[in-house]
Amino acid sequence: MENVIEAQRPEHSLITEQSKMSGYVTDCFSIEISRAVKLSDFIEAFYKTPLFRLERVVLSLAPKGRMRDADVTALSKGLTDRIFIWEVETRHDAQILLSAGGTKSWLMVQPIEDGTRLYFGSVLVPSPSKVKGEAPKVGWLIHSLMGAHLLYSRLLLQAAVRRLMQRG
Repeated sequence: MENVIEAQRPEHSLITEQSKMSGYVTDCFSIEISRAVKLSDFIEAFYKTPLFRLERVVLSLAPKGRMRDADVTALSKGLTDRIFIWEVETRHDAQILLSAGGTKSWLMVQPIEDGTRLYFGSVLVPSPSKVKGEAPKVGWLIHSLMGAHLLYSRLLLQAAVRRLMQRG
């Protein structure tokens, strides 16, 4: 099994257009797994990893409630377009884009010769500029947290792969 790498987003990805927009910040990571994986399985594995469960605990402190495993399963099966703070913006057979305020999360599966290439990416949506004529941009606080975000993204994708491999 390969390691998680920072990857070029496929041209047909749901975040390609936003990666070209002024002020938007996008990232894309991928890993290859030696088995066939459907998007529904990837969603389920990703949002039920022990690492993401920690994020769910932190997010449960927000007034919007909690994210339960049943919610994740409903999302993975396409039975809901909303899960906790995220709303499905776009979904195709092989990829999904979820948005929550100024952030978006993207998952994609791509069949390859000996298995599946899994992708995970994020989009940070810029705030409109308060200065007339100035392009929108992501704030300094977000930029200062990018290193931690990129590490966390890699760890989430690796954790999803471990979960997929355990499930057999």
